[in-house]
Amino acid sequence: MRDTLTKEQRSALMSRMRGTNTAAERIIFELLRRRRLSFTTHSIGLPGRPDVAFESRRLAVFIDGDFFHGRGFQTWKHKLSLFWLEKISGNIRRDRRVDRRLWKTGWSVVHLWSRDVQRHPEKSLSRILRLRSARPLSRKKG
Repeated sequence: MRDTLTKEQRSALMSRMRGTNTAAERIIFELLRRRRLSFTTHSIGLPGRPDVAFESRRLAVFIDGDFFHGRGFQTWKHKLSLFWLEKISGNIRRDRRVDRRLWKTGWSVVHLWSRDVQRHPEKSLSRILRLRSARPLSRKKG
């Protein structure tokens, strides 16, 4: 299947896609704030800039968009043009690379699907809290 948009039209469309502070991210931020938990958002110093990071627990949370991060990719990838096939396959590979980099430095990683967060926010929050409580406090050097 060929892309029906020109390069300029595709660029204009893609520029309107939110990369940070998506609806699903804002839901999680609000639920965490209500619990008065300390976290950072889009941590520049960490690989992949996790959407939520609990630095004292070394837990990184990514809230992934279903399409761009390939939810159920194997079942629908055959419908994509070469551009989208390469784009989403590349995103999946990059996500795995980022996870490995974080794991190697002692971080735990959790990925939540955007649609799951929007449909079941409390269940998504419970998953984060369960993993957060399982992580010991890290000791600061110095």
